[in-house]
Amino acid sequence: MRLTRIVGSSIIALGLSTVWAETVRELHVFLPDNATWNSSTPMIYEDGQSHALTPDPDHCGWFIRKYVDEEIPNKVVFHTDDDEELRNSIGMGGENSDSLQAIPLADVFQVFASEATFINTLYFVADGNRASELPSATKGWFTERPMITGTCSFNLAATIYDTDASLHPSFSCYAAGGEGCQAQSGLAAQDVERAKVLEAINACLGVTTGLVDSTLDKTIKKPKLSAAGKKCFIDEKYFNQLFNYTEGVNEASCFDIPFTRTNHGKWEFNSDNFTSPNLRIPVPGGFFPVEGKTNELVKSYFANQVPAPAARTKHYAEGPIFHGEKLRKIDSTEFVPVFDLTCNGPGWNKGHDCNGLFADAAETETFFKSINSTIDCVFGWSCTDQAPTNWPLFTEGSETKATAGVPRWSSNVSVTEGNGGRNQHFCAEMHSTFRFKNGLKFSISGSDDIWVYIDNKLAIDIGGTHLAAPGYVDVDKFMPNATIGELYDIDIFYCNRRTTSGDLKISTSMLFPKFASGIRVENSRYNTDPQKVSNFNTYKVCRAISDGTSCTPTTIVCDTADAPKTMKIRYQLTTDKTGTDATKTLISEAEFTANPIQLNGIFDVSNPMRPVINENKLKETFNPGTYYLIVKIDSDQYVLQLQVKGTTSVAERRIPASITNNFSIAKSGALEITITTEKMNIAKQYAIMDINGHVISNGKLNSSDTRVKVATAGSYIVKVGNNYKRINIK
Repeated sequence: MRLTRIVGSSIIALGLSTVWAETVRELHVFLPDNATWNSSTPMIYEDGQSHALTPDPDHCGWFIRKYVDEEIPNKVVFHTDDDEELRNSIGMGGENSDSLQAIPLADVFQVFASEATFINTLYFVADGNRASELPSATKGWFTERPMITGTCSFNLAATIYDTDASLHPSFSCYAAGGEGCQAQSGLAAQDVERAKVLEAINACLGVTTGLVDSTLDKTIKKPKLSAAGKKCFIDEKYFNQLFNYTEGVNEASCFDIPFTRTNHGKWEFNSDNFTSPNLRIPVPGGFFPVEGKTNELVKSYFANQVPAPAARTKHYAEGPIFHGEKLRKIDSTEFVPVFDLTCNGPGWNKGHDCNGLFADAAETETFFKSINSTIDCVFGWSCTDQAPTNWPLFTEGSETKATAGVPRWSSNVSVTEGNGGRNQHFCAEMHSTFRFKNGLKFSISGSDDIWVYIDNKLAIDIGGTHLAAPGYVDVDKFMPNATIGELYDIDIFYCNRRTTSGDLKISTSMLFPKFASGIRVENSRYNTDPQKVSNFNTYKVCRAISDGTSCTPTTIVCDTADAPKTMKIRYQLTTDKTGTDATKTLISEAEFTANPIQLNGIFDVSNPMRPVINENKLKETFNPGTYYLIVKIDSDQYVLQLQVKGTTSVAERRIPASITNNFSIAKSGALEITITTEKMNIAKQYAIMDINGHVISNGKLNSSDTRVKVATAGSYIVKVGNNYKRINIK
C-alpha cells in the first residue's frame, strides 16, 4: 500500500469516516536529530492549536502524542517551541519534503487501519536523512516502529584540578569537634599558619555569596576573587590555584560529564545515579571523577605536567542521600523539583536567602520545615519509605548492596573490602555555549562551591563549603536583551573542598554541544533590524581551533572585528552536498567573492561571518528542492541545508503547482548557444560558466529564445534562474 492513496483530494473521494471505536490511539514521531530540535521542546500543531510532545522514555529520539477519547485532528505539523510562526515546521513529507503539506492525520489513521500490523499506533520518521535510509513505500510512515534511535545524550567536557588538604589550605575534612586533616599544630599546607587556615574555612561554612566578582573576563575565563572572598580563601594566590594547574599543588585532567535527556525533556546529569569511573568495586552515587589515576596517566593529560601523588589521597566518604517526596515534587510553573527553587540568586528571586544555610543537616531540616510546615521529610535517612524508585540500599557502614539496609553507602579508608574511601578535594571547570531561545531554564546543586556565569555574568552564586545546595536561573529574566538564535557562553565552576560527600546535579533545557575544531553555523532566526524580521534569516559563523593541550577548544572565533582578517571565509551555493560537482554549482566561490550580494539580495555575505538569506525571495525565486550553502575556511567546510517548500501554509492540503523555470539549450551556430524557455523566467537572468564554475558571460533573457555567443569551443554550463544544463560546443 502506498501512502499516496491518502494524499490530497483522493481522501475526499474515498469518503472515509473519522469516527473511532477505540479510545486510545498513539502517534510516535522521530524528529530531526540536530541541534535545533534537540535544544527545543518539540510541539505538534493540530487544527490551529499546539501541544508539547512527550519524549518516549524507552526509545531515544522518539516522541509520543496520545489521543485518549479524542478525535484525531485533520491538519497536523510539527514545530519547535520557539517557532510559533511555523516557519520551519514539518508536515506530511517529512523534513526534506519539497513542500509543506499539513498531515491529514485522521485519514492517515483510517487508511492504515486496514494493515495487518496496525494496532492503533502509527510511527512517522520526520527526520529526512533517517527516513531516506529506511525501506518504505509510504513516505516515512509505518505501523511498526523502525529500529532507529536519536541523540539522547551528550558529554560536557570538564577540566579537573585534583588536590588535597595537605597541598592546599582551602581544603578540609569534617570531623567531630571541628575541621580535620590540616596539620595538627604549627603550619598547614603551603606553610600557612594553621590558625589562619581554620579561621578562613570556618568563615565560609554554609552557603556564602559574594566570594567572586560578578563578571567573568571573556578572554581569561577564570573567576576572580572578590575583596570579601579573602575571608574564605586568605589570598588571591590560593584562590587562583583552584582553577589553574599549579606544580606541586594539583594535577589537571580531563573528564567528560555525561548528560541524558529526561522524560520531562530536560538534559540532566545526576550524580545520585552516577557510578564514578575507575573504582575497584563499582558503587553508584556521588561525583568523584578522579579515581584511579597514575603518574603515567597524569603526564598524558597535559604536556610538561609534573605528578603530585599526594593529590590522590583518599578520605572517608559517604554516598548521596535523597530528599523527601515533597522536595522532589515537580513545581507546576517551573517544571523542576521544588528543592531546586529554594535559594535566591542573580538568576532567581522567588526563593529564599540561603546565606549561612546548608552547613549542618539538622539546621537545614529546621529551615525547610519552617518555610513549609507540610514537609515531613528533608533527608532520606529519616524516611526511607520515601526513597525514589530503584534507590539502592546498603549494609550499614559499607559499600555492599543489601535488600534491606541503609539508603547511603560508607567508604572507610581503613576497610579493605570496599574502595577504601574516595579521592575528594578537587575543583572542576566547564565551558560551553548554548543557543538562546525563550523559556530556557538552568538548575544546579552540589557540594561545595558553585559559580555559574551566563554571558560572562554571574548567574548562580552558592560559594562556601556546604551540603548539596541548589541554584536556579530563569534565563529569560536573567537575559532580557538576549537575541533569539544567538550563541552565548556558559561557564561553570565547582569545588569539592570538604568531605564526606560529593554531589553534583545539573538539569537544563539548554543543549551544550561538543564544539570540536571546525566550523559551526548557527541560525539566528531573526535579524536585529526590525524592518527585516519577517524576511531575513541571519546566520552566525563560528570557528573553533583546538591547540591539543586542553579539555575544550581554546580558541572560538565568532563574529569578532578581526575575524575576517585572520581567516578567509568562502561561500558556494550548490545542489551537491559535497560541493565537488562543478556542474551543480549555482553560485561559485569566485562569484561570491566578486559580488557578495547575489540574486538581487537573496544571499548577502558582505559580512562573511554573518551571512543573510532573504527567505521570501528564496521561496519566490527557487524551485522547490534542497540547496546547499557551503561555508569554507581553509580545509574545513560546513554545509548549510536550505529547503525550499512549495508553500508554508498549513491550512491547505494541496500544494498549488509551482512556477517552473524549465529551459533547453542547443548549438545554433558557430560558437553560439540558443537558450529556449517555456515562458519568461522569474529571475530573468542567465549565466554561461566554464566547466570550473567561473562565469564568463551573463545577461537578461529577452524572449523565449535568447542567443549567446561564446569565445571558444569547449564544455559550458548554462544557468537559468536556479536550473542548469551542460552543453559541448565543438
